[in-house]
Amino acid sequence: MRKVVAFILMLFLFNLAPLAQTQEEEFPAGKELSILLNEMITEYRATMQDFIFEHKLLARESPEEMFIILEEKARELTEAVNAINTQRAILIREHQNGEITDEVFAVEMRRLATEVLVVTQSMNILGEKISEIIKTLPEELHERMYVLIEEFNQMAILISELGSDICQEIGENGQKPTKVAKITETRGNTGSSEDSGQPEDSGSSKEPGPPKEPGPKNDSTDLGHS
Repeated sequence: MRKVVAFILMLFLFNLAPLAQTQEEEFPAGKELSILLNEMITEYRATMQDFIFEHKLLARESPEEMFIILEEKARELTEAVNAINTQRAILIREHQNGEITDEVFAVEMRRLATEVLVVTQSMNILGEKISEIIKTLPEELHERMYVLIEEFNQMAILISELGSDICQEIGENGQKPTKVAKITETRGNTGSSEDSGQPEDSGSSKEPGPPKEPGPKNDSTDLGHS
C-alpha cells in the first residue's frame, strides 16, 4: 500500500493597503507621483515573473520536471526575502545614525513594503502550485518535497514578520501603518489528509529590532523582485 504523505503549507494573503501621506508632513506631489510609479513598475515586473513561472510549469509534462521549476522559484523567492531583510537592517542603521532623513527613511520603507507585497503574492502562487503537484509526485521525490516545504514555511514566517515590522516602522515615522499579513493554512497530500498541526501565527506586530535570521542559503543570484 502506498504510504500517504501529508503536507502543510503556510500561504499568505498579504493585504497591503495604499499608504497614506504623512500626517504632519506630506510628501510633495511630484515625489508622491514618483513613488506611486515605482510601486506600479515593481508590481508589474512581479506579475510578469509570476506569469513566466506559471507558463514554465504548463510547458513541463512530467511531475519531476515541474518539481524542478518549483525548486527554482523557491530559491528565487528566498533570495528576494533575504534581500528585503538586509535592506531593512541597513535603513534602520542609517536612520538611527542620522545618515538619512526621516523622509528618505519613509520613502525607502514604503518601497520595501511594496517588495513584501509582491513577494507574498508570488509565495501564494508558489504554494498553490506545490499543493497541486504534490498529488502526482512519485515516492522518490517525497523527501525533496519535504525539504522544499520546510524552506517555504521558513520564508513564509520571515516575510510575515518583516511585513509586520515594516508596517510598524512606517507608522512610527509619521505615516499610517499598512495592514499586516494574515496566514492561512492549505493542505495537500498524495492520498488522504492527515492533521500535522497548526502553524504558528507570526504576523503580529512587534517592536522593531535587529534583522531576522536569513533564510536557507543558495547559489541563486536572481533576486526575483529587486
